Amino acid sequence: MSFPTIQDDLVSVPFHIEKAPSNYKKLVQALKKNQKEIFNAEVDFYRKILDLQIQHQNNVNKILDDRAAIVNGEREVTAEECIEEAISNMSVEEQEKLFQGAPTDEKGIKGFWLRVLQGFSETAERISERDEPILEQLKDIKLSLFNNGEKDQGFVLSFIFGENEYFEETELVKTYKTSYYPEEGDEYWLFDGNHIVSVESSKITWKSGKNPLIARQGKDASLEETSSFFEYFMVAIDINDCADDEDRETAFVDFELAQLFRDEIIPRATLMYTGEYIGDENLEMYDEGEEESDEDEEN
Repeated sequence: MSFPTIQDDLVSVPFHIEKAPSNYKKLVQALKKNQKEIFNAEVDFYRKILDLQIQHQNNVNKILDDRAAIVNGEREVTAEECIEEAISNMSVEEQEKLFQGAPTDEKGIKGFWLRVLQGFSETAERISERDEPILEQLKDIKLSLFNNGEKDQGFVLSFIFGENEYFEETELVKTYKTSYYPEEGDEYWLFDGNHIVSVESSKITWKSGKNPLIARQGKDASLEETSSFFEYFMVAIDINDCADDEDRETAFVDFELAQLFRDEIIPRATLMYTGEYIGDENLEMYDEGEEESDEDEEN
């Protein structure tokens, strides 16, 4: 998914067209019409793909709701459900050792989503120490997709917290509107498939003294802004209103993170919690570490 952008050099006429016979230029006009037909076929393709994705996500969400019920202790698990290894590739002795220790009366898994987010490099680097107790309250991250016609497609990420001591809202929402239609005007010819249109974010109403983005650096010091995972909910951009490249880059980075939530974090959360899922970003870091280790051994 990409941002269409106007290239300054597109306004110049290529030398081979400028000097070509006039009948060549007629053929170019016909080819441009042909290109429109290709775009129309691609629009139909992306529409069908999105409809299929929506159908798939609706089915998967029923399973994800059951996962949330287990994580939050809303139901007991049965013996028939507990047949998989807790951690793969462990010996029988290691598995038995893993289950040693007294059980707790607590239901569910406390801090499940915090551990998930800390186990993925792209989200872990955004989490500050002040964020941790807040993210321990995170009960679920839900995904829904929608397709209401031209420039009104996309997906919604819902971060479910419930009643908590940090902010008034019980749910924080990010909405990403996309379009699989070409842009109007000159940007029409820059069509590159499904692209982002806008990003909308919930406003967080922090309770007194609970905002992790503001910290007092000492008893008598003034308040200072700090980095936080919750900066993610400060990004709200309409791509068509982006006046400069910096805004577009902010939207692009935000959307990349949203895609990670959609495509990896939500569907693979259990494996991130167990440490068995590496992911594309973490795999790159792992490969770089392996290369550095090999170089050290050679030296």
